Amino acid sequence: MDAREMLIDQVTTIRGTMLATFKDLTAQERLWQPGPGMNHAVWLAGHIAWSLDHLILDYCVGAAQLPQRYAALFGLGSQLLSDASGYPDSQELLERLAAGHEAALAWLRAADEAELQRRPEGFDAMDERRRGMFASRGRCVWFHAQHEAMHAGQMGYVRRLMGKPYRV
Repeated sequence: MDAREMLIDQVTTIRGTMLATFKDLTAQERLWQPGPGMNHAVWLAGHIAWSLDHLILDYCVGAAQLPQRYAALFGLGSQLLSDASGYPDSQELLERLAAGHEAALAWLRAADEAELQRRPEGFDAMDERRRGMFASRGRCVWFHAQHEAMHAGQMGYVRRLMGKPYRV
């Protein structure tokens, strides 16, 4: 298994886990917070969609897909809302997650080792910390997969705190 195949496997496996933890939650459960200011499943799913759009589709492909409002709702520094009316509905979130995932996989399947080693779009404008984190396009994909796994794990804890089983 080469690096590209490993990234494809990682992104695909982690997405399956994330969807399994989200899909069977009711609308009310998707907004449940374990405590004040703690992430609920809607924010986690939206943040994962935003992360993929930003780290893979924007930095690697140069073609982000999400509407700008997703950055305000789910990007770094976004404020958690407890009212569902402030968010896209779950069907839209799932559709955006699927479309972003398919676009990322299409790019990854076509990428060769040289493409994975290239600097991401906007690298020269990044601060030193981000340049270290996102030194190559392959690293952007790897980082997103780890990020999605972390948030899928948070969603798993939210499920368990609600008395629901963890899904894989």
